[in-house]
Amino acid sequence: MRNRIIESGGEVHFETRMERLIIDGDEVCGIVTADGREFTGPVILATGHSARDVYYMLHENGVELESKGIAVGVRLEHPQQLIDSIQYHNPEGRGKYLPAAEYSFVTQVKGRGVYSFCMCPGGFIVPAMTDAAQSVVKRHVAQRPHVALCQFGAGDRSAAGGFRTPARRMGRAGRVEIPAAVRGAGAAVRR
Repeated sequence: MRNRIIESGGEVHFETRMERLIIDGDEVCGIVTADGREFTGPVILATGHSARDVYYMLHENGVELESKGIAVGVRLEHPQQLIDSIQYHNPEGRGKYLPAAEYSFVTQVKGRGVYSFCMCPGGFIVPAMTDAAQSVVKRHVAQRPHVALCQFGAGDRSAAGGFRTPARRMGRAGRVEIPAAVRGAGAAVRR
């Protein structure tokens, strides 16, 4: 993707934080970085789900935001030995020839999708958030991280605690995630 952007005349800047948008009337015409550099021209915001600071900045600048559905989740960790023994129906686990077992679930509960996501068979956990209070980075090597999620629709008042505006909805999501992380991980949560 990066090569395609560059081939098309675009630029990609790593370790560069956008501090604010340059807005002329109702048009975004560039950005200012944290180190004071200005870039003018078309702006593509590929923010991802955890860039709440960017969405708040857009809202504060009068950019119209549209609510969308969200999924609120909790991180689960299970011993790999337990997963292997259940999935392979063998109390001894997988043995030396079978790969690490995985699992997933998808169901409906009262009309909401409930599902698992990101069954990671090792590797690295890379925090992708803009608020350090949302970082859960402690990991036990013998554990397999997994995430269980529940869907909430854009018009679902209960998901946003009665807040239908995107900015208030994002704030509500954060107020749900942090206490859940604290309860689920205790000292593993960095606040």
